[in-house]
Amino acid sequence: TEPGGMDRIRSMMGVCPQFDVLWKSLTGMEHLWIFGLVKGVPVKDVFKEASALLEKVALTHAAAQKAGTYSGGMKRRLSVAIALLGDPKIVFLDEPTTGMDPISRRYVWDIIESAKPGRAIVLTTHSMEEADILGDRISIMARGDVRALGSSIRLKQKFGAGYSISVSAKSGSASQMADRNDNGNSKEVKAFFMEALGLHPREENRAYTTFLIPREKEKSLPHFLEELEKRQEDLGISDIHLSLTTL
Repeated sequence: TEPGGMDRIRSMMGVCPQFDVLWKSLTGMEHLWIFGLVKGVPVKDVFKEASALLEKVALTHAAAQKAGTYSGGMKRRLSVAIALLGDPKIVFLDEPTTGMDPISRRYVWDIIESAKPGRAIVLTTHSMEEADILGDRISIMARGDVRALGSSIRLKQKFGAGYSISVSAKSGSASQMADRNDNGNSKEVKAFFMEALGLHPREENRAYTTFLIPREKEKSLPHFLEELEKRQEDLGISDIHLSLTTL
C-alpha cells in the first residue's frame, strides 16, 4: 500500500506463469530487456544479465529471433529466464516444463536446481517425477486440500509401498540361456525371491526384472541382500539395483 511498494516487490519476485506471456514480434533479448527494466535492473547491467541468462537456458543462438518463431520448449525456457532475471529472492514457477520433450525437461530441471541457492522457489507440477527431483519440501494437494507435506524421503517412508529391487542376469552358455526368459533373467532368480520373500516380479523387461518389497518385509531385507550377494555368481546376476519406490 505504500508508494513504490510494487516496484520493490517486482525487484524481489520472479514469476513463470502456466501459459507463456510473450510478445510474438519481440526477440528473446528484447523480452529480457523489457522485463529487466520493469524489475528495476540497472540499465548498465541489463544486457550483461540478459545475455548470461540466455546462455544458461541455451537460447543464445535465438537471442535475436522473434519469440513467435520459438518452439514450445524454447518459449518455456525463455519464461524461466524471465522469472530468474534480476536475482529475485522468491520465484514462482507454474508448471514450468509443461509440453516439453524429455531432453528439454531435464535441461530445465538442471537450471532450476542450480538457481536454488539464495532464494525460495515455489513450483507447481502434475509430474511426481519432477516433484521428486526438484522438491526439497513437497506438498501434495487433492481437490483443493493439502493431503501430505514433507520431504521426498519422508513421504516415501510414510506412504510408499517399500523398496524396489531390480536384478539383471549375465549372458551365459547356451544351456543356461535356454533356462532363462526372453528378458535374460534366470528362473533361478525368480525362484530365489519366491522362496526367500514370497514375491513375484512386479515388472520384467529385456534388461531387468523388478521386485517390489512391501513394508512388512523390510526387516528381512538385510539378511536377504546378504544372501543375494553371496549367491550372485550362482544365480548369474550381473547387476542389482535397490531403491525406494517413486512418488
